[in-house]
Amino acid sequence: DVTGMAGLKYNLTRISLAVRDARQTMAEYQRAFGWSGWKVYDYVEPFHREANLRGESGAYDLRTAEVTVGSVSFVLVESLKGPNPWSEFVDTKGEGLVSIGVSFDTVEESETVREEFGKLGIGATARARIGDHSGYVCLDSMAQFGCMIEVSSRHALDFTEPTEVYPDSVGVRPARPNDITQVAVVVRDLDTKMR
Repeated sequence: DVTGMAGLKYNLTRISLAVRDARQTMAEYQRAFGWSGWKVYDYVEPFHREANLRGESGAYDLRTAEVTVGSVSFVLVESLKGPNPWSEFVDTKGEGLVSIGVSFDTVEESETVREEFGKLGIGATARARIGDHSGYVCLDSMAQFGCMIEVSSRHALDFTEPTEVYPDSVGVRPARPNDITQVAVVVRDLDTKMR
C-alpha cells in the first residue's frame, strides 16, 4: 500500500472538467464514448452552503454532470452564479481539466490533508459544505500540479437525488470499468512536477 502525506492513502476518486455548458458537453461525451447514467446536480443553497473563495465568504452556484467510469467519477462542472474557481478557469484557460479529487472516510482525515498541504504553502482556493454529510476543499495547487486538488470526505451525492439522469433511454451502453485508461496534464518541468 502506497501512502502519502500524514500516512494516508490518496485514492483518485474524481476527475473534473470546467465547462461552459454541462448538459451539452455531457451529451457530446455520451455520444462519443457511450457513457450513460449521467447524474446532473445543481449545487445551490441550502444544499450547497458555507461557500468560501480564498478565505472570503460568498455563495456561488454550480451545476455538475457526473458519470462513474470504472471506479472514478468523471465530472463536468458548470458555473451558474457568483465568482468561483471554475468560472475563473473557463475565463482564463477555456474548458478543460480543472481538478482531480481524492476522498477520505472522515472529515478529520480530509482536514489533516488540507493542513498538510498548507504546510507546503498550498492553501484553499474554495470550500463548501454539501448537505449534512459532506464537504470539499479545492486546494490552490495549479502551480504545483497543473490543476486543483479537490479533497472531500464522503460523497454527499450518495445521500441525495439528482436533478436529472441522462440519458434515460433503455439500451444505452453503461460505462465499462476500463473506459478511462489515462489522464494527462501537460507540464513545463516533468522532474519538478513528479517530486
